[in-house]
Amino acid sequence: MSEEIIIRDAVKRYGDNTVIPALSADIRNGEFFTLLGPSGCGKTTLLRILGGFEMPSTGEVLFEGRDLLKLSEKEMRAVRGGEIAMVFQDSLSSLNPVLTCGDQIMETMRIHQRLSRREAREKAVEMLGLVGIPSPEKR
Repeated sequence: MSEEIIIRDAVKRYGDNTVIPALSADIRNGEFFTLLGPSGCGKTTLLRILGGFEMPSTGEVLFEGRDLLKLSEKEMRAVRGGEIAMVFQDSLSSLNPVLTCGDQIMETMRIHQRLSRREAREKAVEMLGLVGIPSPEKR
């Protein structure tokens, strides 16, 4: 099955304030999805919804045919980090400055993909290289 995320009429309200007004999008495997907008327009809120950290007020979010909004917390934890991952804007609250970025990538892969330390290291080096990090084996 081709990986895809489908968002249908996702609306997010906080009280009387509508942050996301009826957003729909199809994002297929291999495609890039760019989300632009001024501060406070709902970009982070949308990503939090896609990661299952927040629920929309109304709408539907499908990932590979599964409705993320209907998954249990246990099922969502398996998706989060294993199939969908993100680093939030405030990286200091998401990343540990004492650990290398490679160690933190490896930790996620070991937990969600059940890789050995060696396998996780090889994959982390490969991923860091793919995004242009110089000397990825040192990172």
